[in-house]
Amino acid sequence: MRYNPAFKGVTGKDSRGFAIFKTQYHGLRAMRILLTNYLKKGFNTIDKIVNRYAPAADQNQPDKYAAFVSSKTGLSRTQILKPEDLEKIIPAMVQMETGKTVSEWDLSLSRNMETLGTWIPYFALSGLLFLLSKFK
Repeated sequence: MRYNPAFKGVTGKDSRGFAIFKTQYHGLRAMRILLTNYLKKGFNTIDKIVNRYAPAADQNQPDKYAAFVSSKTGLSRTQILKPEDLEKIIPAMVQMETGKTVSEWDLSLSRNMETLGTWIPYFALSGLLFLLSKFK
């Protein structure tokens, strides 16, 4: 995703102009916002989203990318998407971009970052302390 200083948690950009985020949750949140905006602007199929997000002009292969996302989500490349379809599309796109899978927990945290706010580090620390207490 291209650098945009308006995204929460963005810390800079790499040499190609792509955003670097403080945490993966910030990156997932930004992706969710971006793709939601795509849907609102009429980029409402996998083919349209991928051609906008990963255009051939940036040395991507949109046809292969869209086929991958479609196969991972079970959604047709040309069907009109609903906002809830992003729950399948985001993990597939992340896997295409990074080769890594996104857990439901990570998606949930990114979806609820605004609500949780600064509580995320607290939950992580409290979970670690709980686990450590079990090994006394």
